[in-house]
Amino acid sequence: MRGTGRPDRNVRTHAAGRKQILFFAGLVLLAFAVLVSLFLYRKKESRGTISRKEAGRKLALALKDQEWIDTYPEEYGSLFRDKTAENRGDAEEPASQNAEWYDGYLTFLAGSGYLAAGEDVHAWADGAFTRGDAMMAAEKVSAGLAEEYHVYGKETEETLSAEAWENFYEKFLLAADPERNVKKTTFTVFGTCKEDAGLGQWEIATSLGILRCEGEEVSGWVDRDVSALVRGNAVIGGGEILSDRIVYSNAWVTREDNNWKVFVGGIVRTFKKLPGIEAEDLNGQNGVLADISLEKGKPKDAVPKKETVEGRILSVSDEEIEIEGVGTIPMAENFHVYKTYGEMREEKTGDMLIGYDLGPVIVEKGEACAALIARDLIGDSIRVLIMTDDFLTIFHDMAVLRSEGGLTVTGEGISKSVPAGERFTVRLGDELLRRGRITVRPATEGKEIELTSINRLQGKPTCRGTVELRSTSEGLLIINELKLEDYLKRVVPSEMPESFPLEALKAQAVTARTFACRQILNNVYSRYGAHVDDSTNCQVYNNIGETGKTNRAVEETAGIMLYDGDEPAQVYYFSTSCGYTTDLNAWGMEDENPDCIAGRYVGNGDPGKDMSKDENFTPFIMKKDGESYDSSYPMYRWTAEFTGQWAKKRITGIGTIYGFFVEKRAAGGSALKIRVVGSKGEKVIRGMMNIRRILGDAARTYYPNGGGKISGIDILPSAFIHIDETSRTADGDRVFTVWGGGMGHGIGMSQNAAGAMAEQGKTCGEILKFFYKDVDVRKR
Repeated sequence: MRGTGRPDRNVRTHAAGRKQILFFAGLVLLAFAVLVSLFLYRKKESRGTISRKEAGRKLALALKDQEWIDTYPEEYGSLFRDKTAENRGDAEEPASQNAEWYDGYLTFLAGSGYLAAGEDVHAWADGAFTRGDAMMAAEKVSAGLAEEYHVYGKETEETLSAEAWENFYEKFLLAADPERNVKKTTFTVFGTCKEDAGLGQWEIATSLGILRCEGEEVSGWVDRDVSALVRGNAVIGGGEILSDRIVYSNAWVTREDNNWKVFVGGIVRTFKKLPGIEAEDLNGQNGVLADISLEKGKPKDAVPKKETVEGRILSVSDEEIEIEGVGTIPMAENFHVYKTYGEMREEKTGDMLIGYDLGPVIVEKGEACAALIARDLIGDSIRVLIMTDDFLTIFHDMAVLRSEGGLTVTGEGISKSVPAGERFTVRLGDELLRRGRITVRPATEGKEIELTSINRLQGKPTCRGTVELRSTSEGLLIINELKLEDYLKRVVPSEMPESFPLEALKAQAVTARTFACRQILNNVYSRYGAHVDDSTNCQVYNNIGETGKTNRAVEETAGIMLYDGDEPAQVYYFSTSCGYTTDLNAWGMEDENPDCIAGRYVGNGDPGKDMSKDENFTPFIMKKDGESYDSSYPMYRWTAEFTGQWAKKRITGIGTIYGFFVEKRAAGGSALKIRVVGSKGEKVIRGMMNIRRILGDAARTYYPNGGGKISGIDILPSAFIHIDETSRTADGDRVFTVWGGGMGHGIGMSQNAAGAMAEQGKTCGEILKFFYKDVDVRKR
């Protein structure tokens, strides 16, 4: 049958159904496309924002140094730590284990009014930085800045885009950091924790040292030259890769398990191949110094450096090194110090011990490229800077020396003899000094050198060993080099009276020996070519001459020291305790606070009270008598007075002084923070030594325990104090009384307590074990 030219009804119905299906399918696809577009847009928008924790770090570092920010939560309380501990069910855990990386930054900003924290602080920190946040931070810096920054008047909850954030932060920096502590800095990045597990999660090794980079994406920076915003040791952001071709200058290279180990920037990089260096280049040594060129993280060439000089190190500064028999050599720009024995590591310039030959110095084109510490030497000698008569400075205008046996004077192109009893005088600017260092020795064995131009309590001091004279731009240096045991024979009588029991003097000798060896290792006077000076900055030396009893104390303890593990223990001593000792928190050294000098009660047993709490310490310090080993000594307790007018001259800017309130104490009760309230505001005095200096006065009279008067002390005898208003003068001025206890910093061994313990029959070892917890007492 032929068709009619029209589809039948069933066919028409089927076609219409297909059209409807296609129509609805199209709608579904369109809706899906719209949803995908919105999702991608929102995802893109999310990527284009900055979180509050990231922004908070940058804002905080525009305002304050990293160290200051790190201490803020400890000082004022944390927004996050208690909440984190509560959420994790570990509220008993130390706060440091519960801290988020952004804790200090956001706690500071919220606590100081730059941001307003949300109720759920963790969600608030994770949330995006908004225009409202920008407005608040800008207005806190300076009224009107929000409008100038074009963030004022808009929807406060609107998320700030990455581009808007960058524009805002650039302007925020100008107002918040007028001294330009934040700088655009160029540096080379050597690695992250992926390259060296010794680095923390938020640390990078760079040519500037180890830098912190919380919240920053820095993995792509490795083996690149980078430009970024930096404040102190913190990378703030704005990173830009400048080059992927870099050089590891003066890197130390070793061979291990068929791999090349490269020590650079304080970390270790491992490479399979190192073109330019062969195993023979090590010459059987632990390693070789080299410049290594890299491109896109791959070594392209290495140039070894093998020329060396060696000798005793006489002085080290930031620019040059002086080697006995070689002279002074300037340091290359990328000078490094490597310890090559035992566990290999990079050291600091200050670790090059003065007076010792520790290994070769590698040179190139007349510059020192690196120094190797190839052996462990704490020898039997020590180098002492002699200070002026008043112990004010190490710099002299002249030096006058003599010896009953005559003198031998040597130096660069100098060799002369000085007859017995005659004076040898050198003045700053003399031709002799322009040639370099002068060494003076006794011409007759067994004779000593008299420092005729120096006055001490004993008169004109004499010294064993040699005396070196050296000219600097600041003045003439006088350095006495002698055997360590001979040095101690002049320290012990200068630090502890000969009248003390022998066991106390022996405890003093062991402590002084340990302290001296720590000072040699610390090398703080390396630029001057010495280990210690002869004042209370270190240990008093040669103020009082040798005595038979003190010499016996040194000789009977010869070589014996206090050890904390394998290192000489960190030991200190002072005159008199208030009944308690404190720890290094008193000096603001929380991170370096060894267990061996923890604060403790100085007596039999322990009352069991926490003296860092004011309610326990105040009644204790106001009580004159006690059962401490020091309680019979005058400075166990003392009082003094000062007026509000006197205090106003010392603590300015807050008007009439109303009161002093100790808000923080270290172990044992030493004051760490005092809030001073005045008619026009408040000020806070922080730090034990700062408190003693500000509140001290050489003209003040102190009234010790048991009667008498003491004056002429320019700082407070100690910071174990309580202060209160006790009366008014005739003209209405407030009179404040200081109740104090002890003499000295209060850290380590109380010398008077050691004397009392020895009188009760305690031995040297028992005294030392009492004051220094868990130390080993053994020979070097």
